Parts: sequence; structure tokens; C-alpha cells
Amino acid sequence: MSDLKYQKGEWYHVQEDGTLKPVDYDKEVKEYYKKWIDNYEIVRI
Repeated sequence: MSDLKYQKGEWYHVQEDGTLKPVDYDKEVKEYYKKWIDNYEIVRI
């Protein structure tokens, strides 16, 4: 995962070249919880 920077009231991912990419909250939250649920299912089995 990339570094995060807070600037002007928004969170950004700092890219390798130093540019900032806005955080896509909807996409990233869905991916995070999908991974968490998948891991939980593996542990539960």
C-alpha cells in the first residue's frame, strides 16, 4: 500500500514519482472488507 498524505481537506496516495492520487473511498473500503471477510472465512473453516 502506498503512503498517504492529507492535503487541503482530502487524503491522497503518494505515487512513486511523488504525484498525488485521490483516495477512492468507495472502492478501497469495499476491497478492504472483501479481503477481511475472505480471511475470516478461511480462519473459520
